[in-house]
Amino acid sequence: MKRVLVPALLACLLAGCATWPEAGTGGYAERRPVVDADLNALASRYERLRQDGADRWAAGLSDETRVLFIRAQRNHAAGLLDDFAEDRWRLAHLLDAIELHLRNRKP
Repeated sequence: MKRVLVPALLACLLAGCATWPEAGTGGYAERRPVVDADLNALASRYERLRQDGADRWAAGLSDETRVLFIRAQRNHAAGLLDDFAEDRWRLAHLLDAIELHLRNRKP
């Protein structure tokens, strides 16, 4: 009886010790504020484009940008600065493509 009770009790106690984020909401890196000024500027630019209709008129590019922002945050939090620099470069080019797409759209 003791052999069964101890592991069951231990499993119940350990399950209550950790809080797990909801599925699909990201992890620790996505919850931390971004301290890189360039990435903050790109995030502001992306929010302005979203307000201008990027999610509707350039949905694929907008979704790719959102995923790349998460990747950039993770690389920055992990200290992968070369990968982070590449992500910032790619983000800038994606935002340029979204701006061009929004500028050339016909309402």
